[in-house]
Amino acid sequence: MKKFLKIIIIVFSLILIKLIFSTVLNETIKVNFHNGVYNSKLIKALYVFNVNESYIVYYNDGNISYKKNNYDAAIEKYDDALKKNPPKERVCDIRINKSLAMVNRINSKDNKTIYDELEKAKENLYEDGCANKEDDNGESEKAEGLEKEIQKLQDELDNSSSSDDSDDQNQTDNSENENDDTKDVEQDLKEIQKEASQSREEDMKNSEYIGNFKYYSGKRW
Repeated sequence: MKKFLKIIIIVFSLILIKLIFSTVLNETIKVNFHNGVYNSKLIKALYVFNVNESYIVYYNDGNISYKKNNYDAAIEKYDDALKKNPPKERVCDIRINKSLAMVNRINSKDNKTIYDELEKAKENLYEDGCANKEDDNGESEKAEGLEKEIQKLQDELDNSSSSDDSDDQNQTDNSENENDDTKDVEQDLKEIQKEASQSREEDMKNSEYIGNFKYYSGKRW
């Protein structure tokens, strides 16, 4: 009986140590994150200590890559997080950050390329029903808001491209309109990328884990 009791005490002690270490490490990462220090080495330690919620570590790692403007790495980590069976209420948060990373990595002045990349970011939001292609009844209101912002950019691109079909008589005027539309698209895209990169300070202050932070909040990215 005493031996069994000792085993139980040891098991609970190990669990307690794990929880304490995980909490302290998460808090350290959160403070660093808040201060603009993105140390991926610290977060990698959580790959061992967050086995029961492994998606969080990949999500955290993706957030750090995102903040370091390494969007390809962030997208890869968000994909890894989605493969780790996150709870339903967390899936859309991951997909929102993934779409933001997809938007931020766009680095082209070619309208078709921009449009196609935006479409991929939008299609990602349709996965798992986070946003709905037909109406506004997706699982996540924030995903729906982001989908609308992306669609707005695509509409501007369509308007810019439509000027290419004008007749020769209005070629000069249409050329000026096309330049204006292109500038509007580039400006809006840069604004979205800028806003998407802003840290969500209010979310950090209220979150125990860095994995609970969100980048998109309504129409303010």
